[in-house]
Amino acid sequence: MPKKRDLELLKMNITIDGEMNACTFMGCSDDERAGFQSIIVKVKPIFSKENSKENIKEWLAETERRCPVTDNIKEGTQIEIDDL
Repeated sequence: MPKKRDLELLKMNITIDGEMNACTFMGCSDDERAGFQSIIVKVKPIFSKENSKENIKEWLAETERRCPVTDNIKEGTQIEIDDL
């Protein structure tokens, strides 16, 4: 996809932070859901040459739209657990 925009991606640094109440996960409370309340993803792409912020933002939006992990998290994918 970077080639479509005349971008040469050299590397990408990704930092993921999240907030959750571990009490449900640890079994000390059922007041909140067990998962993260919020997830913050910081992406810093490094390209071979300077690019406009607009071009990078458009590239990042397209990358996010195509990302299967983002899709699974945002769209609430059905999960089946098979009994053994």
